[in-house]
Parts: sequence; C-alpha cells; structure tokens
Amino acid sequence: SSNSNKKYMDLIREAFARLYPQKDFPYVAQIKYSKKFKPYNARVQWRGNSLKFNLSHEWKQTDPEITMGLIQSLILKLRKDNQTTFNLSLYNSFLKKLPENTPKGVSDPYLEESFNRVNRKHFIDPLEQPTIQWGSQSTTKLAHYDLHTDKIIVSTIFQSSPQHILDYVMYHEMLHKKHQFKEAGSRNHFHTSAFRQEEKMFNDAQNVEKELQIFVRSRRRKSFISSFFR
Repeated sequence: SSNSNKKYMDLIREAFARLYPQKDFPYVAQIKYSKKFKPYNARVQWRGNSLKFNLSHEWKQTDPEITMGLIQSLILKLRKDNQTTFNLSLYNSFLKKLPENTPKGVSDPYLEESFNRVNRKHFIDPLEQPTIQWGSQSTTKLAHYDLHTDKIIVSTIFQSSPQHILDYVMYHEMLHKKHQFKEAGSRNHFHTSAFRQEEKMFNDAQNVEKELQIFVRSRRRKSFISSFFR
C-alpha cells in the first residue's frame, strides 16, 4: 500500500539523515521483503540514483530502530564509508543475540559426535550446540557457521576424512560461534587476533592444518578425474 511504502521510504531517509545530517537524500529508494532469503539476510541494489533494499521477511517484524541499523550498514558498504552510530550498535547487538533465540533443527549424528568431542576437549565453558548439518561436496567452501540461523554446515568431503581433521574443521567453526565478530565502525571482523590465538590451541594445529590441505588437494584431484571420465 502507499502508506506502507511511505513508512519504508521514511525509514530509509531517516537512516541516511542520521549518517549524513548535513547532506540531502539523493536517492529514489524502496524496501522489498522476501521469504526467499535466509533469516535476517539482506542486500541492496544501486543503479544510478535508485536504491532497492531486499530484506528477508523477518525484518518486517523487527524493531524499526534495529532495521535502521541494518539499512545504515548497507548504505555505508555502498558508499565505502566507515562510521559508528547508535543504530549500528543496536543492529550488531541484535545479530549477536540471534543464536540464543533461534530454534534448533535436526543435526547429523556423526557431526554431533565431532562437536561433542571438540567441546569436551577445547572449551572450558561448553558451547551450546547449534544445528550441525552436511552441505555440498565442496573442496573450496569447507565449512561455514551462519550466525543468523545458528548453524554449522560442513562439506561432505569430510565424511571420509580422518577424525582429527574433521574435528579441526569443526573447532574452527565453533570458534566462529564463540567469538562471533568484532565491530570496527560499520565493518565487522571475524578472524580477530583472539580468534587466531585460540585457533592455534588445537592439538598439533600446524601439522593438522598441513594434513587438511593435503586431504583437500587429494579430493580436488579425485573430483577432477571422476568428472573428466564421466
């Protein structure tokens, strides 16, 4: 409706005005909410003086002050600018609390065993288990922790890896869950010095890292050979 369009336009204008109080708003802008996105995901398209914000449906029910922080973060990325605002701080705090309030899905039992082994051995304060599932057979994106859904996804190549290599990959993703990110204005850093320091504490980390690289290279060769003779 025209009323809701005006409300969303006002939200974007206000987000911009709080970032750049001395500047006129130079864009024609709109917000579109979509159920096709993963929860709390968003992106912005910029063409000429047109801005289109595509937000996952969950943002429709979120406090406007927090959504304003999301809008500001997208504007700052577009303009390659870096600054801190009250709304950005609200937005980042909201993201960090998402895992606590996210319903857990069904986890793979084999991956759960890896998570529990690592949790017992390496975390004095045990981490709450997120949803842990297999992903695709990727040799580039080995694993990923999604803060928005509190989910660890692991490449299926590790179904055939030695246990300690899988545990090393799991440990890395669990550190992402533990450390989340550090804000530096409108930029977020995930591999902080604290993260890197703790990553080295995995038993024999340097050698396991080498083993991991050798294992991944061997899987790439196998994948190439099988696709070549298909």
